Amino acid sequence: GLVNIVAGEEVVPEFVQFGAEPKRIAAAATDILSDKTKSDSIKNKLALVKDKLYPDAAASRAAKSILNS
Repeated sequence: GLVNIVAGEEVVPEFVQFGAEPKRIAAAATDILSDKTKSDSIKNKLALVKDKLYPDAAASRAAKSILNS
């Protein structure tokens, strides 16, 4: 999905079309939730994606720019 595209790597598993089977999704979720190293890695990578999409103070800089126009 979009997270993986923005990250430039597979951060979270994707289940598209016929690959979206309940057993496969449950197995992937169980794997992530039972492996602290894996879940911590995903959390860290998601934080990096968030930073790419919402850089620090971007909204504040945009508001100041509008007010100064």
